[in-house]
Amino acid sequence: MNSQFTNRFWECSAGAVAVMTALTIPLLIGFASLGVEVGHWYLGLRLMQGAADAAALSGAAQYVADQKANNTTSTDYQRVGVSYASVNGYRIPTANVCLVPTSGSDNCGTVRSLDSRPIVCKTGPCVVVEITQSTANWLSTKLSLEAGTAGHKVQAIPTPTLKARAIVRAVSQTISTTATGTDCILALANDPAAVLVHGNGDLEANCGVAIDGGRAQNASGTALGGITFNGSPSKVNISSLIVASSSTGCPGAHCFLYNPATSPLPAANIKMNTATPDPYASQVAAIFATAPPAGVQTGGVKITNAGSGYKTSTGSANGTCTFTVSGTYYVSTASSPATFAATISGGKVTAIGAVTDPGAYATFPKSPVSATSTNCSGSGATFTLTEGCFTWNGTVIAGRKYCSINLQGAGTTNFPAGTYWIAGGDSGCAGFCVSSNNATVTSAYQGVTFLLTNGDGDNSLGAGSYAAVKITSGNISLCAPGTTSIGPTCTTANFGSGCTVTNSTSCLLFAQNPAATTSTGDGNPPTTNNTFSDNGTRTLSGLIYLSKQTFAESGNGPINGCVGIIAKYFDIGGTPLFNNGCLPGNGIGGTTTTVTTWGTPTLYQ
Repeated sequence: MNSQFTNRFWECSAGAVAVMTALTIPLLIGFASLGVEVGHWYLGLRLMQGAADAAALSGAAQYVADQKANNTTSTDYQRVGVSYASVNGYRIPTANVCLVPTSGSDNCGTVRSLDSRPIVCKTGPCVVVEITQSTANWLSTKLSLEAGTAGHKVQAIPTPTLKARAIVRAVSQTISTTATGTDCILALANDPAAVLVHGNGDLEANCGVAIDGGRAQNASGTALGGITFNGSPSKVNISSLIVASSSTGCPGAHCFLYNPATSPLPAANIKMNTATPDPYASQVAAIFATAPPAGVQTGGVKITNAGSGYKTSTGSANGTCTFTVSGTYYVSTASSPATFAATISGGKVTAIGAVTDPGAYATFPKSPVSATSTNCSGSGATFTLTEGCFTWNGTVIAGRKYCSINLQGAGTTNFPAGTYWIAGGDSGCAGFCVSSNNATVTSAYQGVTFLLTNGDGDNSLGAGSYAAVKITSGNISLCAPGTTSIGPTCTTANFGSGCTVTNSTSCLLFAQNPAATTSTGDGNPPTTNNTFSDNGTRTLSGLIYLSKQTFAESGNGPINGCVGIIAKYFDIGGTPLFNNGCLPGNGIGGTTTTVTTWGTPTLYQ
């Protein structure tokens, strides 16, 4: 009987479904709970992300407001970001709101420790907000961990930390506006007598005078630059005066407004403790950093190889031979190859005599060079040629490097448009010289530039000598490139209100190499004066740049043209009149104002 019962029991399956259901219900509930919870996570992330976006946008708006109010160090953007996160139901610490600035380090260390994802902000400033939330404290998560019936638990749900990040860029744009300067004279010396007006001197300028006094040239020192009057008649008639020193002799008996000339220079037109940096220094330095023109001539000859078998026309192995070096001429119709005399002894070249023709080369020959004797036999001699400058002979060729341009005598000289290098001066002229009342000097309307540099070759005054301007008389009408508009020559009717930049030498009339000698070494003014004297008619349209030497004016009468002058010192003993102070670019004393404009912050990530 027991056996039959047992068999029937094992054969009965009526309760199997109930048993299997009881065993699998916890697992089924766990999967169902997980599915519900995943949806809950995604919903939570969306809410968190919305809150982070709102907090970052609000924080960025506050940052922009602070920048506009010039509260550049304010951290109110953090306070506002935290506040807006709280309004949307999320309490976060201040460190969860940070700033990635335009440059420099940020304060986002805490945000990076919470979330390893990189902060993407290619162009700052950006406000970053991080909101995190642990799901371990959610009610559904806690229920999944509580004990169930019959000693079982509902399947535990994972407890990830949800993270939401917002990055908002504060959009900005920097705009620079440069106002045109009104000065046409700038002295760079750090000296109370940087501008010296003496005797009957009267500096009349329809523009302003600026004296940097070392404020920009020697920022670490004391600025002493000013204007000094020596003699009761000495005076200035100008529109404004800017000095780097803390005192000046104006206003007073020596200072008058340009128009009307009888009015004292108003105190409002005088500035002290104000720097006026050289606005053309980089432009001039770049020009002299390039090599001088290729149109050069031989400045000297040395023996490299003496050769052998040389004999004169009489068959003698001792005597004088003439050698000619061939090459590509700079102007083939106006010059010949370099020709020089040499002494032969025992059939070899032993000494160099006079260079009878220096030649003119577009590309200077690389030494050593071969030379052919025109009156001797023999071979094998080679020579080293020293590059030099042209000796002025009255032939005007743009692009050449002259030792000097000597216009001392009477006559008319017209300079074709282009650039002329003047290297060091020579025994007849210190650089650019005009000294005859009967001399007429003009330039083509496209404009000319004279670059004053150091000597080069045996026919100049040497590498330590820098060319200077010496104009004592004559009728002169010279225009720099960009200062004329019409007409064959530069006259007061042929220039506009300023100078149009057309190339690297635009608006430069005379420009001195910045490496020029500055002074005697004892702090006194430079020994080299660039003199403009006597009473000739002059139009000098363009910038006269003499940053290491003195501009000395002892003549009378107007200097027409869009003229501007930058020099180390000014020595005014005459009564020059500068009619126009219209200069290239933004002139002397131009000010640049930088303004940052802010747009609406945009969500970056």
